[in-house]
Amino acid sequence: MPEDLEIAIKFLNELNASLVVVREGEVKFVGFGKGVKELVDVMTILSNSSVADKVVGKAAAVILVRNGARAVYGRVMTKAAYNLLTQHDIFVKYGKLIDKIENCPFEERVKDINDVKKAWREIMNLYKEIVLRKS
Repeated sequence: MPEDLEIAIKFLNELNASLVVVREGEVKFVGFGKGVKELVDVMTILSNSSVADKVVGKAAAVILVRNGARAVYGRVMTKAAYNLLTQHDIFVKYGKLIDKIENCPFEERVKDINDVKKAWREIMNLYKEIVLRKS
């Protein structure tokens, strides 16, 4: 397992964080938010990073693939996320593998899309809708 991923998992567990991004031995981000939105918010620092997340579904996997993450840990991970990440040669580790995440609009939006670019566009469109709704 990559050392950066070990660091990310350690921080995720010890701080009870929701998301940790580590690159070159340095913790770049520790989050305590909820859902895919937090991952979109930090997408600019995902390139060549190791990411530990409480829940990794297909939508999160699309964001991680599209933004160049190299290793991913999901305390809970969907089978679709696992398949997508491994297809793109990303090192993957998980605590529990599940079929699907319930009540997530991002997961619902990308569940039938197999093209990463198309799924990425759908995620960004939904993200904009949600952000604009709250402002």
